[in-house]
Amino acid sequence: MTKRHRDGPVFGWETCAVLVFVVFIALIAYAGTAEAGPSPNVIIERAIDNQAFNLPGAEMKMEMLLRNRRGTVRERKMFSRTLQKGGLNKTLTRFIAPQDVSGTSFLFLERKGRDDDHYMYMPSLKMVKRIVGTQKNARFMGSDFSYADMESRDLEAASYKGQADEKVGNTDCYVIDAIPENKSAYSRIRTWVRKKDFVFVRTQFFDPRGKLLKVSFVKQIKKVGDRSIPTRIKVTNKKTKHSTLLVISAVKLRKDLSEGEFTVRALKKR
Repeated sequence: MTKRHRDGPVFGWETCAVLVFVVFIALIAYAGTAEAGPSPNVIIERAIDNQAFNLPGAEMKMEMLLRNRRGTVRERKMFSRTLQKGGLNKTLTRFIAPQDVSGTSFLFLERKGRDDDHYMYMPSLKMVKRIVGTQKNARFMGSDFSYADMESRDLEAASYKGQADEKVGNTDCYVIDAIPENKSAYSRIRTWVRKKDFVFVRTQFFDPRGKLLKVSFVKQIKKVGDRSIPTRIKVTNKKTKHSTLLVISAVKLRKDLSEGEFTVRALKKR
């Protein structure tokens, strides 16, 4: 029974319990009306789709600037074509300068239900080398990108955990940790994905001991068709102090590319 104080009513425990329950239900209802953001899986998937090598059909002019810890710079100029068929990507990249790497070509073929194929053609040896297993963790043509980085393998085959949102500069970003599921050079990859268009703007790669190994930072983003594509990316190895600046200077969308242009035979053509 509720007792009455001379200055007003005093509520019993039954009334307090009812009030707590009502407040609890109200909080649940409010939470249910709050807009839920996309899941980490969806964020990563959309960001991977917004990379230049995942365009449905395109050709690109690119260059890589390799800088060592003493400041010495080496330049690589490349020409690349990419095609997407049945949701699977194919990319052929041919180096055109300097002379010592001219004609060297790289072919990537994404496969469904099995490991992707990587092939490297070395004109000086007139030989095609298939890159398999842990070889994919090696540096791509002396750069700070690995072959696995080129295919986004360690991000695609991973478990994800969302972190608190952050800003990169003035840009609102989702922050997601990816733990690679396959054998990888990384124990963890942390990404910052721009909210407005799902583009990677920063990525941190951690070595097997959990130490920061390298950082990727997107310095320029351009609109290509209906997508926003990173076109200037700098990767810095924190241990060696070596860095790579990848610049995509021109992108041309093409609907006329055929699968025959993405074969081992095509890899050998100049």
